[in-house]
Amino acid sequence: MDRKQLDETNQQPGGNSRIVLSKVAEMSGVSISTVSRVLNGNVNVAPDTRAKVLNSISALGYVSTRLINERTGLIALTSSSMRGDYYPDIIAGVVEELHYHNARPVICPIPMRYSVGMPLPERIMQTVTEGALLLGFSEDVSEVMDLKKHNIPFVLVDPGRRVPDGLPVVSSTNEAGARQAVGYLLTLGHKRIGAIVGADWEYRQERLAGYRSTLTSAGLPVRTDLIVEGDSNMDSGYRCARQLLNLPERPSAIFAFNDFMAIGALRAAHECGIAVPDELSIVGFDDLAPAQYTTPALTTVHQSLMEIGHIAVDTLFRIIEQIKGGGSLQEIALARTELSTHLVIRGTTAPVAG
Repeated sequence: MDRKQLDETNQQPGGNSRIVLSKVAEMSGVSISTVSRVLNGNVNVAPDTRAKVLNSISALGYVSTRLINERTGLIALTSSSMRGDYYPDIIAGVVEELHYHNARPVICPIPMRYSVGMPLPERIMQTVTEGALLLGFSEDVSEVMDLKKHNIPFVLVDPGRRVPDGLPVVSSTNEAGARQAVGYLLTLGHKRIGAIVGADWEYRQERLAGYRSTLTSAGLPVRTDLIVEGDSNMDSGYRCARQLLNLPERPSAIFAFNDFMAIGALRAAHECGIAVPDELSIVGFDDLAPAQYTTPALTTVHQSLMEIGHIAVDTLFRIIEQIKGGGSLQEIALARTELSTHLVIRGTTAPVAG
């Protein structure tokens, strides 16, 4: 199909969908019924055929045209992982707010059965959704730029990697939260504050920046031997804490970059015979449900995970409405929204001993 035909197709925002389907079928070399099955998410389509159809849909701008004129009530929710205690709280907020908007999520985990090597726009277009919430996005940034190029409404929810300015992002004030945690430990008299950093996600860099800047502002050195790299789970928190506690001059406090690692650090201290908080203070980040039930209960930085879900959905529907009003993602003002954090003081922190 030549360029003129593509332009003529895209100039039919309210045109006959049967005509558009026929053009997709012609470009893909398949029947109209096959195109229909792909759009409806029917699994009885060969992966290579599905890929050809989705490539044609993308080239023709079919989904964008259809979404301008039709309400499906379906929102794609993509994530590489939905396990653990962190993401379910965000997802709960998403589902709650979608209900308010009379919509429901279509779960699109990554990787998907048919998405190996498949660009993100095509994964989302496997079902006719109005937009997408990309939870913990950690893929190549070019993927989201393709969404913007194809005018597919989306919001990045707590992305796992730094993305360029001018993209819609909803997350927390991670750097400020880290400053709150370290600043509180400083007020308790702690000067040797260890840090257990998590996996190489965006939040790690932001929290590490807060840790470093707070120590520097207090006139304290940032000691590399007190910064150990974990993997965001309890086991790595345990192993990293053992490393810190075996130092000749061990820290009097540990700031773990999430609650899971803080819980692991608690166990390490117990096994080393170090009393928390009398001999060691520990602070986590996230304020997940288990933080209230550790012994002692965990001091941690609270972030409103359900509210992140709420705000992400509201942001997405504002973008959808702007596009339906004739706007383009290339022109719409897209911004980063960061929800504030606050410190929850419980039983794992106390003034420095001695």
